[in-house]
Amino acid sequence: EMRAAMAAMLRPLLIASALSLLTTSVDALSSASAASPSQAASKVSASSPSASPRNLLVLGGAGYVGREICAEAVSKGWSVTSLSRRGENPRPEIAALCDVKWMKGDIQDGALLRSLVADADAVVHAVGMLFDDRSGLGTLNLVTSGSRSKVEKGATYEAICRDSALDLLAAAKEDAGGRCRTLLYVSAAEAGWSELPNGDKLNEGVPEWLQRYLSAKRDVEAAYTSASLAASEDGTAKPLRTLLARPSIMWSYNKLDVLPLVPLLALLSALKVGDGAFNAPLRVNEVAAACVAALEQDDLSGPVPIEKLQQLTPLSATMRPTAVDVLTSGLASITRLPYGTNVASDLTVSDPSTRGLPDASQLRLYEFEGCPFCRRVRETITYLDLEVMIMPCGRNSRHRADVEQAAAKAGLKYATFPYLVDDAAGVSMFESKDIVNHLLDTYGQGAPLPPPSDYFFPSTLTTGWMPTLLRLGKGG
Repeated sequence: EMRAAMAAMLRPLLIASALSLLTTSVDALSSASAASPSQAASKVSASSPSASPRNLLVLGGAGYVGREICAEAVSKGWSVTSLSRRGENPRPEIAALCDVKWMKGDIQDGALLRSLVADADAVVHAVGMLFDDRSGLGTLNLVTSGSRSKVEKGATYEAICRDSALDLLAAAKEDAGGRCRTLLYVSAAEAGWSELPNGDKLNEGVPEWLQRYLSAKRDVEAAYTSASLAASEDGTAKPLRTLLARPSIMWSYNKLDVLPLVPLLALLSALKVGDGAFNAPLRVNEVAAACVAALEQDDLSGPVPIEKLQQLTPLSATMRPTAVDVLTSGLASITRLPYGTNVASDLTVSDPSTRGLPDASQLRLYEFEGCPFCRRVRETITYLDLEVMIMPCGRNSRHRADVEQAAAKAGLKYATFPYLVDDAAGVSMFESKDIVNHLLDTYGQGAPLPPPSDYFFPSTLTTGWMPTLLRLGKGG
């Protein structure tokens, strides 16, 4: 009875996890009115990428993850062509997407597919949908689809998620001596449930439409896994490398339908609730960057699970600023107003040459952005208009070893931050209050604490923590 109750409780969450279908977009669904190859050619954007030795074809490139893959590939030097139902740039304000060839066509048009595959070095299949026509929930794709598309009548998981991917595989195998030797299929982490000891129970606990979706994904994975071709002795058939990207929930800050689920699923995944039923959600741009990185890693093939996707994601994707970063950074500054914004009035009219200021190389501050005590030292540096060499000491920083050695030499049990080395004055010190007073006494020409002066030190324990909380996980 307890197991039954747990299953009933987890079932809605398992369904939520099924939003892994967001890995692809309905925008790229094939339609009966799709253009012919000649019509498709006329739909190519006037803006074409610069010459590149690597050509990438993205099926479903106008969709939620497809467009991110296109943008990432362009930034990495690929010449990118997208084939989708609409054949239009979904985000013309993104510069990288303006360098993509946008083609309108039917992914089930065999002649068109073969011609495009023949000109590509690699192909990504990023076509899919959350709810197919048979599910009876197709209209919900207007909410859940990253491109706000609706399902065409008769569109099923079998036709769109499975058969189109198998057609792509057939085209690549038919051109065994051609240039296209790498295929990447955007699958789903939940497709791997069948590999878990409790996989049968997990599959039985989800709705019929999700079972069909996962079955379609697994059919493609099985076909791609067995399709690796060895090079023929005469060299007419080149090896075929297949990659199976397995993200689960993919999100972005403007994807409001899935955003509330992200922290919950991240927690359930971290706690391993459901014996593998829940997987860590990933930002869509990070998945796209990992997919492009996988294409470029020649020795990689087969399933690419979430852990490997995370390893492949470059810093340029994981550290990319978002609208939330801009918002929280602004709020962090507001919480500390008026500190850190002005130079002391007495110093703005003085001649810097008469102040005996040290060079930046003589004044080194070891600190990290997320430390409120470090922040008030930086605010004092701004107030005194000093030139200081900042030595960032975030977790695992190489500079931390210097501070640890200094702490041991000073008889401290452990290193603390901030830490100031003033070679000009021949001193070094740890406590932020001591550092502030030293800078004021030595280089402030009698200036008081930053105004309101009486609140400067106490504020570190109040508003001083607000930037750290607003930017939680950053700068530490």
